Amino acid sequence: MTRQRLRRVLLGAALALTLGSAILAPSEESQRAPPAAQAPAASVAVNRGADVKAPEVLRLSIFERRVDEGPVLDLFEPRQPPPAPAPAPVAPAAPALPFAYLGRVEDDGKTKVYLIRGESILEAMPGSVFAPDYRLDSIEAQGLTITYLPMNLQQILPTGDVK
Repeated sequence: MTRQRLRRVLLGAALALTLGSAILAPSEESQRAPPAAQAPAASVAVNRGADVKAPEVLRLSIFERRVDEGPVLDLFEPRQPPPAPAPAPVAPAAPALPFAYLGRVEDDGKTKVYLIRGESILEAMPGSVFAPDYRLDSIEAQGLTITYLPMNLQQILPTGDVK
């Protein structure tokens, strides 16, 4: 026999043995253990006077889905971001002062202040209401303290005076 022919015979024999063992081998199903529901949970055997327990069979029934559990959540569903917190309440603010400081006059120990609103010139003294919604509270170095009466909020109108 030549070398090539011997090689072909050996490969053929190996192929035949492989196929034969695959066909004649017992199936995997026949080698399986009985289902957990049919197998006993634990058995006791006596071996030289000592109690030996057989290993417990896995109880796969605890992993089964129960009917009363409700709908199953989708783990891959995109989540919605939580709602944005409500904005903080804004503190009430009086409207900007509609006046401009014109000047002041001191007469007999009383100080009068002159203000401009549009084309009107207004005269005010501390404690007086000089416009329907405004009262002059005090005259100080930093400016005039004026109260917006509907909201009872104080504002300061700078005077530009240097004391």
